[in-house]
Amino acid sequence: MRVIVDDIKVRVEGELSEEQPSYYKNMHVIYEFTGKDLPHKKIERAVKLSEEEYCGVSALYKKAIPVSSEIIYHED
Repeated sequence: MRVIVDDIKVRVEGELSEEQPSYYKNMHVIYEFTGKDLPHKKIERAVKLSEEEYCGVSALYKKAIPVSSEIIYHED
């Protein structure tokens, strides 16, 4: 899927437990795409594939804690 974007940012937010040692109770991944005429369906499919099939880190975390995500578009 060839998609031309001006910028991509990925942020991860999580909630830490209060007890020691602290650990993440959940994780939320935010994908931010910037560009002109962004193909939303292609981007959504690429993110889904990366989360469900290609990313071993994501698969590992999903076995331990709830992981959610969202896509934010910044279009020129």
